[in-house]
Amino acid sequence: MHRMYKKAFVKDARGVSGAITAMMIILIISSFISLIYSVYIPNWTKDYEADHSKAVLAQMMDLKEQVDQGIINRDVNQGISISNRFTLGVEGGPIFGIGKTSGALVVNPFQDTITVVNSASTDEVFVHGRGNITYSSQYQYYINQLYTYQYGAVIVAQKNGTVAGKPTYNAVMRVEPHFNAVKDILGNVTITIIQMAFFGSEKSVTGTYDVVVTTTLTGVDSNAITRDEYPTLDNLTLTLASDYPDVWVKYFTDHLDKNVSGMAKRVGMVGDYKITKTGRVVTVNFWNVNALNVDIAIIELAVT
Repeated sequence: MHRMYKKAFVKDARGVSGAITAMMIILIISSFISLIYSVYIPNWTKDYEADHSKAVLAQMMDLKEQVDQGIINRDVNQGISISNRFTLGVEGGPIFGIGKTSGALVVNPFQDTITVVNSASTDEVFVHGRGNITYSSQYQYYINQLYTYQYGAVIVAQKNGTVAGKPTYNAVMRVEPHFNAVKDILGNVTITIIQMAFFGSEKSVTGTYDVVVTTTLTGVDSNAITRDEYPTLDNLTLTLASDYPDVWVKYFTDHLDKNVSGMAKRVGMVGDYKITKTGRVVTVNFWNVNALNVDIAIIELAVT
């Protein structure tokens, strides 16, 4: 019979070398992926979001331009629907759609109003406009923006905090509304205003896809009023509500500057205008008004 001998283990470093190599490769791949997630993807996404922000601003400006052209060519455009496209969000970067962000568009024909009334009798209304369209971004890396079409102006805003539980904004007016006030050499003030009165259904949409805002000019109410016809025209009060009251105060301050309008700021009982702000409401009082030229465009809004 043969004896059985127990064979001793033989040392071999080749397996250890292979395991270390595999671990190193895994570490390198992990580091590379971490670098992509921490550096490249945020930069890619921020660039996409910045480009999208510029595109939405251009789309909002296009909407204003289309509305303005409809009012100017009212005889041709009345009753014709005009469509404007809005891209709500970003589909994402080149790696599995990473960086996808959305945005929201709110069409509200009823929120916020602008009026011009007889200061002595507020029941006597000469101008009435209402409604706004607001896009708000929901970006991950780029600064979130709000673009609002309001009272014929395009406003760009960024939230900067809250006061009494309500958001506050840093905002700038990118496109101005149609408003003019001038005083002649005889001391008479002429005011010209074009405003929009929106109607339709309030609607809010959120996502990354494209939506279409349709505006239909159904009519324009035009009036040229003088103090000879309306003696109460002499003293008028313009009032508007906005989430961006400081923007409107600056706008009226710039346009009613003496070097621009020839009008003097009211001090005591002397002067032609006075601007005040209370919360989100801006009020402009006018004195010595001799003529008021008004166009109120009645516009139906729809989103599809």
